[in-house]
Amino acid sequence: FIDDDEVNYVTPSGNDVQTGAGTLDFLSVYRAIWIRSSSDRLWIGLMTTDDSTGSKGYVAMWDTTGTAPQKIYDIGAPCALSCVIKDDICHIVDAYGRVKRFNGTGFVEIARLPVANQNIEMPGIYDDLNNSRWIHHRGMELVDGRININVNNYVSSGVYVKDMPSGVWELDDSDPSNISLHHK
Repeated sequence: FIDDDEVNYVTPSGNDVQTGAGTLDFLSVYRAIWIRSSSDRLWIGLMTTDDSTGSKGYVAMWDTTGTAPQKIYDIGAPCALSCVIKDDICHIVDAYGRVKRFNGTGFVEIARLPVANQNIEMPGIYDDLNNSRWIHHRGMELVDGRININVNNYVSSGVYVKDMPSGVWELDDSDPSNISLHHK
């Protein structure tokens, strides 16, 4: 992976992830999907690769000391497709289309894409080496202080997700009591 956020490089090396900050050891069941940096730590999207139990997604938090993350959080989905850091807080979109924010102890849902309300299998989420997921690992960015998510609603030949157009979806969380997610 190449990441433009403060980390110079991230490359898988066996069961390790080598970053500009050092080497982080992983158990052989994890695959790193993405990595982002906040002011004092790295956030790493992980998924299991054990076919007997199916894919399971996690987000690791590492303060760049030692060779193990300080905490690995189960996100309740096969993987975290993408991540962005806003106000020094990690935000993710999971494989079910739920936008989640780190609250200090785990990830809580704050919004959801319309696919989360439908029983549709989105492509690419279980293939840990596939770069054609419906939200790319670099598919979230901050634009004018708002989280923007680049979504591809294509499911299979000629099949698209109803009520979820492809394109940029914007999360407006300026009013915590009225968070909205809309297609731009």
